[in-house]
Amino acid sequence: MWTVQEVALARGDNVIVYNGPDPSDQIPWIVLIAGIDALVVCNYEWVDLSKTVKLHKHLLTMIILKRYPIMKQVYKMKEGDLVQEAMVWPIMCDAREKEATDAKDKVFALYGVFQETGIAEALPPPDYSKSVEDIYRELTIACIESDKWLYVLFDAPSDLRYLRPNLASWVPDWSDPGWRGKGNADSRIAVSRDRFCAAGPVEPVWTFSADGRQLHLHGKIVDEIIFCGEPICCLADGRTIADLKSIRSDASKTAATDQFKLDLQEAYTTLKSWVGICSWYDKYPGTSESAAQAFRRTLMQDFEADKDNDSLAQARDFDAWFKIMSSSSPDVEIFRAHYASRLGVGYKDDAFVEGVISQSPPETIPLGASQMRPGGHFHNLARTFSNKRGYFITEQGRMGTAAARIESGQHRRSKAVNLVQAGDKVAVVAGLAMPMVLRPVACKEYNPASGIQYSSGRMYTLVTHAYVHGIMYGEAWEDQSRQLEDIVLV
Repeated sequence: MWTVQEVALARGDNVIVYNGPDPSDQIPWIVLIAGIDALVVCNYEWVDLSKTVKLHKHLLTMIILKRYPIMKQVYKMKEGDLVQEAMVWPIMCDAREKEATDAKDKVFALYGVFQETGIAEALPPPDYSKSVEDIYRELTIACIESDKWLYVLFDAPSDLRYLRPNLASWVPDWSDPGWRGKGNADSRIAVSRDRFCAAGPVEPVWTFSADGRQLHLHGKIVDEIIFCGEPICCLADGRTIADLKSIRSDASKTAATDQFKLDLQEAYTTLKSWVGICSWYDKYPGTSESAAQAFRRTLMQDFEADKDNDSLAQARDFDAWFKIMSSSSPDVEIFRAHYASRLGVGYKDDAFVEGVISQSPPETIPLGASQMRPGGHFHNLARTFSNKRGYFITEQGRMGTAAARIESGQHRRSKAVNLVQAGDKVAVVAGLAMPMVLRPVACKEYNPASGIQYSSGRMYTLVTHAYVHGIMYGEAWEDQSRQLEDIVLV
């Protein structure tokens, strides 16, 4: 972290990288960056070079624009671009994957950049006597106050935040790479598409308690989760080309293949169970859609192909996939769709098909499912969009998906664990494009009028953001002037 700041603040090409005492092994930093850019352009696959210098380039761009305002015309930045004005949240998103021996340096090592860009005015001066939790909380407050929006809340949940139990639920653990540390490829990152506006086109509203430990938001509780399905964890889906090329030994290759087969098996089984839950519906409440149509949009987080023809093809492929997955004998249907024609087996020869399947290893069936036609393309899309996510049903009959936490053990493979649980509330919050899942907490407060302590029922911990079908475009934000409430996060 300290190195990134020193290089970003340096002027000219006076930063030299040393690779030993020999002068021929020294290279100016600016030449090194140019070489990295050239390798990226050439699609160099062994190392993700673009990610390694992402934070440096972000900081350097902001510093150049601050020092030389005329450069804004060169960059041709339109009004509202994140990089046009110095903002805390985008910087910290890029900094999360960087390492620091002292967790406090994830903030303090950037203080020089914050001063250069004018951000430091919203931050208290560095103080190593404070706890990590207090430092991260103060940074998050400065982030919200300086940036004037609440998107930092989308980065609060992560796999490892349980290691800091004293951290406020609305404060990210900046020492944890989080889901953005995966190169922005993690399916759990909040979808910030312009068409999502769960709280309508309203500006964010917030205040902090006097001690800065509570965040007060403007919004309303619209539903409650009553059932959670099993989450999906497909680790092989996250492998990069570099990961696959790094597998050298036959034993490692076998392990990787076994992992992929297990992922296919679990994804197939879990998605089939989700289809079973979807079968509880006749029509989707609040819309004119069938349950199957709502389920498709939920799995894809309402992502559709840009071209109408592609959208229609995807819908047809989903119909074939849904029929197979909801079949009372899905294994037979999958075999028919993928294998029967290759073996010259009659489509109606149930006895032979079932006999072959009964003698097949369990993982070959979902492996075939991932390749089957028709339906195979959607199966791969469903695995990708649902990876590391869970499926849930609400009290008002809505369906949705939310991030799951990945647990890993020394002697067992990683697994997904639901972050959300029955009893959690679904809220729409002013200024946030996606609904938030909140968990009620019994916080005791002192009432000076009565002289007694009481438990407030409107305090919550932030669990995660979620896709909830039927409320992603402001449907639950009607008559907000009469129904909005003060939502307190602790």
